[in-house]
Amino acid sequence: MPKMAPYPDGDTEPVATELPRASVPIGRLWGRRLALSYWVLFATAAIAGVISIVGSGPANRDLAIASLLGLVVWIVGWFIQAVIYAGFAVRRDVVLSFSLVGIGWHQGAMTAKRTLAAAIATLASLVVVGAGLIAIAKSTDTAATVADGGLFAIPGLGMTPADSMLHFSGWLFWLQAVGQLYPLRMTLGRHLIASVIVTVGPKLTPSVAAILLHRMLLGIGILMVGVAIATMRFDNPLVVPRWPLFVLLAFALIRTASVARSRQLVDSLWERRSEQEADEEMLPPDRLSERLWGWYARRRARRALQREHDEAVDATKLDQILERLHEQGPDSLSHEDRVILKRVSESLKKHRNS
Repeated sequence: MPKMAPYPDGDTEPVATELPRASVPIGRLWGRRLALSYWVLFATAAIAGVISIVGSGPANRDLAIASLLGLVVWIVGWFIQAVIYAGFAVRRDVVLSFSLVGIGWHQGAMTAKRTLAAAIATLASLVVVGAGLIAIAKSTDTAATVADGGLFAIPGLGMTPADSMLHFSGWLFWLQAVGQLYPLRMTLGRHLIASVIVTVGPKLTPSVAAILLHRMLLGIGILMVGVAIATMRFDNPLVVPRWPLFVLLAFALIRTASVARSRQLVDSLWERRSEQEADEEMLPPDRLSERLWGWYARRRARRALQREHDEAVDATKLDQILERLHEQGPDSLSHEDRVILKRVSESLKKHRNS
């Protein structure tokens, strides 16, 4: 897909084959370029600094273990997202960029229907894996932190029991899912909303779809401001305040929810049905296993043969039906004859329009 020109307000987004801004290339995997966001490096350095300062005491030894476990789980979540994203992408040279919450979603990497399916598969995978780990932790007798706080409680950093580690790991998978679902730029959530608009509303024009996406993003940002105000009102003064985080998230969303960005994203997903079908037919077998691809090809071939057979039978019966219609009138036609005439008429319309 060619690089898109800047939109009127100067906003541009990286397409599928471009490295995003504020990222560094880190190599290739399966023929695809890998990139790492600067924010990941900043966050890693900050956590390492906190561990080196606070974790040196005997009472905080679990902090280093928890941080190492969190890093491993976070990378596993990245890997799950990367496999699903690369599997649904229609291009082999798509860039896999890793941000704080996971894979960065590039414009033009996949069609609207593929974007919708990939987003659902990603969220379902993270939620199911996290729920499985938390359920295992909850089922054990020593999971005191889970039993006291409930299934959705944020775990502490007491990493001595194995079930506490499982609870902590499952919660991190859920955190990735929630982080991807919040519709900032290059996140799953924004592409999910746009793909739903394009897929469910095929009669909408790209301009109307872009305005609808823009207003939905603004609505979510305003709702986040309301959450920040409510949190400020009821927050515990003895703990670190959470409302600044909600305000920052709201500001970041509203700042990147311009009509130009929304139109650019909608345009990248807005493809004609014939083009989408052609892209899906040209999907190379290396995206799926050879066995699944062979089954899909045989299934299409059988459908094509069955369709040709039905058309040949209809053509044979059509002459008889037309002859009877000419000699005896419309009242002589049976229900089966009328079904055949309707099917032949629809087939002729399809051939005429194609």
